[in-house]
Amino acid sequence: MKNDLISASDGSAHTDVKAAFAFCFADMEGKVLYKSHAPVLIDPEYASSDRAELLGILGILYKLYEFEKKIRTLKSHHFYLYTDSESSIKLLKKTFFPSTKTVMKSNMDVLLEIQDVKKKLKTSIELIHVKAHQDDTVSFADLSVPAQLNVRMDKLAEKQYKNPISEHYRKMPHLPAQQVSFSNMWYRMTNNLEKELVRWRRDSKAEESSLTSWKINKPNAKYADWLALEGAMKKWSRYSKGTPVKCIHALWDTTSRKKEWGQIHSAICLLCGTEDETVEHVLRCEHPVMVTARKNTLNGLRNQLFPGTEIHLARWFWVATVQWLNFFEPSLPPKVSPYKGIRKAIMNQYNFGMGNLFRGILSIRWRQIQEKYLKKNLMKM
Repeated sequence: MKNDLISASDGSAHTDVKAAFAFCFADMEGKVLYKSHAPVLIDPEYASSDRAELLGILGILYKLYEFEKKIRTLKSHHFYLYTDSESSIKLLKKTFFPSTKTVMKSNMDVLLEIQDVKKKLKTSIELIHVKAHQDDTVSFADLSVPAQLNVRMDKLAEKQYKNPISEHYRKMPHLPAQQVSFSNMWYRMTNNLEKELVRWRRDSKAEESSLTSWKINKPNAKYADWLALEGAMKKWSRYSKGTPVKCIHALWDTTSRKKEWGQIHSAICLLCGTEDETVEHVLRCEHPVMVTARKNTLNGLRNQLFPGTEIHLARWFWVATVQWLNFFEPSLPPKVSPYKGIRKAIMNQYNFGMGNLFRGILSIRWRQIQEKYLKKNLMKM
């Protein structure tokens, strides 16, 4: 059969852990006959364009296989596939066998899938490297057909992760020929599987320990803004001497802690003498000294909270905080817009502890409302 069809693929990943691939089929003159693009799920710790490049090649092979099934009289022939990924070409020249050693390697699920599809194809595939971004130095019209196709696929992939037209479900297995896989509610497990399993076990143990320490049950944990807490803990080391930092890490030198360490015999608060001195008691202690200190702290919080924060969010966040600190019955905003989200945020916060608010464990709804407000304001600018 006369070889009058070529293909090109490209994949790219951004620093904000977004990735996409694009591929096309074209005639020898560069007229695109078919094109496709899609987002790629990549792990934040291993963000690279390799997976996107490989999935672009896989997309071409699947489409070729589809052509062969539809056109049963199609004879085997030579087919050129152009890509700017030299690493992908080197990888695909190797033969892989599923084993306890190989399945732990990065992107092995995609590589095995490509190998599986190639075996089914009558067509002989030749991967050819084309230099990327040639239009930076040469005008598009003067480029060769493969170089032009590469530039077009690069722009098509970029369009996908900037304005996605489709989304992949976070389910495993990602690909049909993948027999075994592990699922996780947060990220893909099949990319760098060995490290992911170690991290998954570590994170699971840390989560269990944290939930016990902060007295949060698992059903309510999903409403907590763990991303914000992680950011706070990274910013402020547990060895910092600041009072807020020690509160986040539950390191306040309370009488309860001293009693646990065997340093004293009684955990009763030395100021009010009514209850054991825990972190929550310190926040709500009714001794005049603590009332004055709390009032000054709240004034500082109010001065920082209101400027730049969505007005209803700031007001009700302030109200909920003051009510809890002063043992008032919590009041909720009405069940109408724009208070619906704020009402849910307050309820979530009470479910996993208002005291945890001072440890940086906030309802994720607070951030969602604020981000929506900021996005709306930025669009007006």
